[in-house]
Amino acid sequence: MSRLRFISIGAALVAALALPAIVLAAHHETYEGPVEGGQSNNAGVEFFTRVRNGDIKNVHRFHWFNVLVVNSCPQGAVSGKMRLRMPVNDQEKFHGTGENHPHNAAVHVTGQFTHQDRRAHGTLRVHNISGGGCDTGVVDWRAKRGPL
Repeated sequence: MSRLRFISIGAALVAALALPAIVLAAHHETYEGPVEGGQSNNAGVEFFTRVRNGDIKNVHRFHWFNVLVVNSCPQGAVSGKMRLRMPVNDQEKFHGTGENHPHNAAVHVTGQFTHQDRRAHGTLRVHNISGGGCDTGVVDWRAKRGPL
């Protein structure tokens, strides 16, 4: 067997073995959408998911922006992010409680994926903003998966 043919067959075998690993490897998806219920036109959420073997494993980097507070506070609206990773269970649901460091606020997020994981919906509450009594109340959000 010629050396060139041996190298060609070896390269083809490596490529054939690597392709399934690339397809099954973990990757990330982005979701974004509006916050509902009397919010400003540009209030919304954005988050990322970790996907492995076609299943969403967790939600991370949950961001919210321009969400109105329900009581009179110096901040008319709040934006921030929660760095907590939230595992996704077999019913496609997730939840988490954490902190928003710029405002030292407590954050609670719930959510569920629907429509073959192309959409998600849930609730968000940010309270004790800057150590005061400022609160967004529980607001509903919905999001769609972004382009691949």
